[in-house]
Amino acid sequence: LSQSSSDSAAQVVGEVFIGEHDDAGAINQIVVGADVMTFDHEHVPLEIIRDLESRGVHVRPGSAALAHAQDKVLMREKLTSLGINQPKWRVVKTVSDADDFANEVGYPFIIKVSRGGYDGRGVWVCKNENEVAELLQTNLNDGVQWLAEEFIPFERELSAQVARSPRPQMVAYPVVETRQQDGMCSVVIAPAPNLSPESALEAQKMAMKIADAL
Repeated sequence: LSQSSSDSAAQVVGEVFIGEHDDAGAINQIVVGADVMTFDHEHVPLEIIRDLESRGVHVRPGSAALAHAQDKVLMREKLTSLGINQPKWRVVKTVSDADDFANEVGYPFIIKVSRGGYDGRGVWVCKNENEVAELLQTNLNDGVQWLAEEFIPFERELSAQVARSPRPQMVAYPVVETRQQDGMCSVVIAPAPNLSPESALEAQKMAMKIADAL
């Protein structure tokens, strides 16, 4: 299913349906006779995936995994329950909530929308209380929350990709380094340079633990 015939996949795949990822009618066309269905980004509406699953369509990954990719608060809660190292975080609703968080982690800290933000969108670095107060005046859509996160001065970003089958079997691919430009990934270096085997293995184990839990 592609938005247009000029999309990359549409140019090389034999049978292509033209339609939008949030069009249930278009998606229902492509699952007829399919053994399995998958998606390549997290913006497919969750209700569409759940409806397919309720009708016996094999969706991999399933709606339970997709829900965590769509909601950053749900993701943080899951990572916390798994004991995965992550920045300190808190859901904030008021300036007072944000002040309490600032007292714990200091300024600057990050505020994100829990849903709908991607590629650098929906993410703000707040340097003081005034910036926080101004931001929290913004009206959010239903189901969207403000997520405050500790600011981490990281050196680089690594990505560990794994694949898991329902049996379950699992495979881990080489850890890569991703470089961002304007909040979007512009370069991927594989394998990640100057990464010790021990650190690479730690990242792969972490990714496999998350995949298994989802």
